[in-house]
Amino acid sequence: IPEAEASIQDIATDPDGTYMAAVNNKGNCYVWSLSGGVGDEPTKLNPRHKIAAHKRYALRCKFSPDST
Repeated sequence: IPEAEASIQDIATDPDGTYMAAVNNKGNCYVWSLSGGVGDEPTKLNPRHKIAAHKRYALRCKFSPDST
């Protein structure tokens, strides 16, 4: 959990299933690339970006259809 004292408000995955984003109640958005997850192998989260999306609070995050 990137900020243990902040609650996650929304989580989204891109259409290709290669990225995941989460926004919290402090307005930060975190993006991870996803790997593994085939068969019994667990999915690995690889940190990519931290974005200050809003000054105080974020409710939703979403990827566009082209995964951007």
